[in-house]
Amino acid sequence: MGDKTSETYISPLHYRFCDPKDIENGCDCTKTNSIYECGAEKDCEKAGGKCHVVIAGPGEPQLNMPKHDNPAGHERADLELPPGWEAFCACLKHTGKDPTDEEKKTWPKATQWKAPKDYKLPENAKPCGMPIKTNNQFGLGAGDWTCPDKDCYLVGVEKDGQTQLVKIADPGGKVRPKDVSGYASIFCIHLDKV
Repeated sequence: MGDKTSETYISPLHYRFCDPKDIENGCDCTKTNSIYECGAEKDCEKAGGKCHVVIAGPGEPQLNMPKHDNPAGHERADLELPPGWEAFCACLKHTGKDPTDEEKKTWPKATQWKAPKDYKLPENAKPCGMPIKTNNQFGLGAGDWTCPDKDCYLVGVEKDGQTQLVKIADPGGKVRPKDVSGYASIFCIHLDKV
């Protein structure tokens, strides 16, 4: 605890960190199989917030909240994370407001990726979202990795700290988990052919 700060992460849209120096602020996160759940939140409640499960993507400081159908809210999520992604609990206060331009100036910067061979990154290229597992023949999410957006490529980096992207699959393409096991991280992004 205490190693995650607003110097490395940006709070989810319409939320702010209760303590920018320790964004977890006492929010314990337990993982059982694919279920992430926030535990005790006394310190967070004292700071005026609530513990929420958040997702951090590779090279992207902007935290996101997973989609959920849990009536209790964002303190519990069922996630199968691709290589390089992280889930943890953060102490957040709902503001309902968009960040100001002044706040955006202080945000940490995202990794500047280098496009795969024969491709270029479009202006203001942003990741398309987290890769998802397709259902296998039994209707379970134990199938292949793919991008949820139809116009996004599945890319990866082979080692932590690298910025050179490798194209893994075209839009709509699927890749077996064993075929991405050698990558430090995988994610979806818009690319233009050169």
